[in-house]
Amino acid sequence: MTLLLVLLIGCGRPPGIAGCASLDGTQKEDCRFEEAKKLVANKAEFTAAIATIEDPTARDLVLVRLAFELPTSSAALCSQVTTTIGKQRCQQIIGRPHLRGGK
Repeated sequence: MTLLLVLLIGCGRPPGIAGCASLDGTQKEDCRFEEAKKLVANKAEFTAAIATIEDPTARDLVLVRLAFELPTSSAALCSQVTTTIGKQRCQQIIGRPHLRGGK
């Protein structure tokens, strides 16, 4: 059921993080996270994609979520965070390894 919803939401929107802008609320944030996760291995593409998120809080949300899910990249991801709350969350992730997602 969830997969069907995701597929339906994805239809008709431009690909990538920029395409997520047409969604609302948590759908938009989840879309940005999933799109960024696809690009994290390619630093240039990832950096360009993240830069398209104009709101610093929304951008930091993506970076912090990725830092939690990808513990080996958490320091690099957290170095890009700019908001106070984002920095606090990153400090918790980096400073307390048991909070890292690490799947």
